[in-house]
Amino acid sequence: MSARPGCTGAAARVKSVLTALLMMAPAVLQAATLEDSYVAARDRYTATLDRLEKSGAPAARVLAREKPALADLEQRLRRIIGAHAFKGFSAAGRINLGTLVSGYGHGTLDGLRYSSQRDKAQVIVSTAGLLEGWLRAHRDWWGPDVPNVPQAADDALKSEAFYTQALDTDAAIFGYGELPVAKPATARFAFAMLAARSQDAVPRTPDEILLALVEDGRVAVASAAVKAKIDPLPACDAVAQDYDGKLKGIEAAYAASDPKDDKLSEQAEKLRAEKDVAFRRCFAERASRESFFADVTRQAQAILDAVSTALSASKP
Repeated sequence: MSARPGCTGAAARVKSVLTALLMMAPAVLQAATLEDSYVAARDRYTATLDRLEKSGAPAARVLAREKPALADLEQRLRRIIGAHAFKGFSAAGRINLGTLVSGYGHGTLDGLRYSSQRDKAQVIVSTAGLLEGWLRAHRDWWGPDVPNVPQAADDALKSEAFYTQALDTDAAIFGYGELPVAKPATARFAFAMLAARSQDAVPRTPDEILLALVEDGRVAVASAAVKAKIDPLPACDAVAQDYDGKLKGIEAAYAASDPKDDKLSEQAEKLRAEKDVAFRRCFAERASRESFFADVTRQAQAILDAVSTALSASKP
């Protein structure tokens, strides 16, 4: 019996795909093994250092134990992520982990951080596998009462919570709207937004661009200071002032209450949060009409294209 037309060609194509997958399997398995080994070592170091700190050991002793641990993890990351060259940035990336001790500054994204002169810009390179594990670990990082990082990678890379937790920063990161960048040809995902950092009130204007790129199994997160001059938007200031008027009345009522009315305090806190969201929503909606918008979008696009080119030129 003769074979049906097309069967031989289809079988050959299936065989070709299977052969390619089998050839890739060792490299994929090796990467996964290296990532698992890195995470296990990181967690062991943290457990050891946490015990040491809780025992009352001097801070200098804890730091002395932490330094070689970070150095070991950095070398592990180099084997996982590979070497990259970003024009104008440090030649060798440093580990992005701020500390291995649980608490303040702990839990930043696992990756190598490349910095420009005076740290005006940074690029952090990680992998899709490391990001996936990091997201699982950060599912409830801030507890149940605060919005945490989304678990889908693409959603996470668009969220303020991700950048606040992933970057080595001592402030919260606030987004002021997405920038309409084009995804580089070799990338699977690209994103850019205007942002600002603050330990207190939300700034009136953004001064930073945050970007994310997923390409060839690697994840790059970049930050850069905005070059264009961004002035406050009067319409958005008016939105904030309207909330301030309402807050003033609630705060006065709370001050006059005896005993103190906790419901008024909660109402004021909720209104402050609503004010911040409304103000930044206003900014995001109006920014595209402003003269600075085209400039910051071009700046973001140039950074994304440069990062993509560097990633394509240097395979793990």
